[in-house]
This record gives sequence, C-alpha cells and structure tokens, in this order.
Amino acid sequence: MRNFDSRRQRAGRSLVVTAVAGLTILACGCGMVGSSFPSDDSARPAQDTPPRFVAHSEEPGRCSPTMVDPRNGVHIELVRSNDGTRGDYAVPGDMYGVRFGQLLRLDCETGNVIGLVHR
Repeated sequence: MRNFDSRRQRAGRSLVVTAVAGLTILACGCGMVGSSFPSDDSARPAQDTPPRFVAHSEEPGRCSPTMVDPRNGVHIELVRSNDGTRGDYAVPGDMYGVRFGQLLRLDCETGNVIGLVHR
C-alpha cells in the first residue's frame, strides 16, 4: 500500500508541475502578442542609409518581402509588419548600424527609414 501512495503522490506532483509550466508558457505567449511590434517612438537612428529603399516587388497595401538599397543593390528581408504600413527588416551583417537583436524599420509606402527597433 505504501508504494501505491508514493506513486500517487508523485503523479499528483507531476500534474501540478505540468500545469504550472503550461500556465507560465501561456502567460508569456499572451504578453508577447501586444508587444510584438514596438512603436516608432522606440526607434533609434540608423546610420548610412539611402534616402529611401526601393521595393523589390510592388504589393499595394503590403510591405514588400524584399527591399533594395538603390546605392549598392543590398537586399533586406521583411521579418514582420504591423498593418502593411510599417515593416521591420533584417539586414546583412551590421549595415546601417544594426546590432544583434535589432531590425531596420521602414515606412512601406515610401521606403523611408524610420530607425532601428528591437527584434
């Protein structure tokens, strides 16, 4: 009888640990939904950018998946977009002053640089 009780206690503890872990993951996920697209206010200045980037392919009302620096042909890739007016792009290396964990934000309609934001 003693082995049965200890197994039942372990099973109960395991269930509690699993439930707590699941709720923690759920809470973290819900918190990220609202903060997945930082505001423009959090952007810091980028360095050595063109006056504007050019869309590789025009998609009215949407951010182009690829934008091009017309000065040197460098392609940057869309990582996320809010509602098609702002896009956060990954850039090769440390171009434009982008550091690890940062993206380059553009106005998708004009190609103008807004600044650097956290990934």
